[in-house]
Amino acid sequence: MVSRSGGYAGRDDTVTVEPDGRWTAVDRAGARRTGRLAGADLDRLRRLAADPRLASGGIAGPDGRCSDAFEYRLTVGGVTVDWTDCPVAGTPPPIAAELAALVLTTAG
Repeated sequence: MVSRSGGYAGRDDTVTVEPDGRWTAVDRAGARRTGRLAGADLDRLRRLAADPRLASGGIAGPDGRCSDAFEYRLTVGGVTVDWTDCPVAGTPPPIAAELAALVLTTAG
């Protein structure tokens, strides 16, 4: 599951991907979209989700405050990674950012 909130427009999007590649996206208004990841995207998602570097979890860097920044939460099994897309907040674990981008781009 990937959640993205904040930004200039006040987004609040959540995308949940099932093990078989089916996804459901819900925006802040409650609008729901569904779809299925293509085979190559599902394979890539599975590789990223199984990467042991993802288990480092946690917050990626110091607590920085930026106006209009996106806040992310990625949950894979029992691992949750939170981060803010803000230069003073540090950078997220690369695997977490890549996985979130894949999910949000594919379901977007």
